[in-house]
Amino acid sequence: MHHFKKSFTGSSLLFRRILMLAVFGIVLVATSCKLFNKKEPLTALTSTTGLRFAQVTYPVHDIRMVLDSANSDHFVFQYISPTGDYQDPFTLVSYARDSTDAFIDTIGFNLHRADSSFATFSGQFLLGNLKIFRSTFDSLLTTATGQMINDGFILFTPQFDSGNGYIFYSLEVKNSTISKDSTLISKAAVRPCPPAPNCLKKPGP
Repeated sequence: MHHFKKSFTGSSLLFRRILMLAVFGIVLVATSCKLFNKKEPLTALTSTTGLRFAQVTYPVHDIRMVLDSANSDHFVFQYISPTGDYQDPFTLVSYARDSTDAFIDTIGFNLHRADSSFATFSGQFLLGNLKIFRSTFDSLLTTATGQMINDGFILFTPQFDSGNGYIFYSLEVKNSTISKDSTLISKAAVRPCPPAPNCLKKPGP
């Protein structure tokens, strides 16, 4: 009887410890969520503080190779640190996927830096996989008369969406045809999905 009472007391102590840990965990999660929802100031300047992001280029020839695949549906871009050094800006790696979200090629394509410049973002911001549908690239790389653009490159420039608190990239076609005809659609954007609005919805024709 004495032995049973001792075991019961030990179990009660264990239960109280588990309860305290559970309460602590709830408080920690609530605090983390509160901190994440807090908006912080952000700068986009070349400086020594914050995370660095480079302008990168995607050659049209390499995009065309993906667009020529009947299975290609969209592109996913992930951030990559080329060297692991915090002073070396993040670049992007591209993966082509089909309509079932399966990889067309599991070997990603590395987008190289356009030059030595970079943007620096500090404060709180969200980094997520960036997504763009092939139809957007098709539109960017087709002239008003239906002629396909097969050379040059698309310039990816890092930007900050202050309304949604995430990093995205503006896209601009750099090509002799585009530079001579200002009426052509030459700009777009690639945004994180989620949380970008309608990022899962394929653009209409």
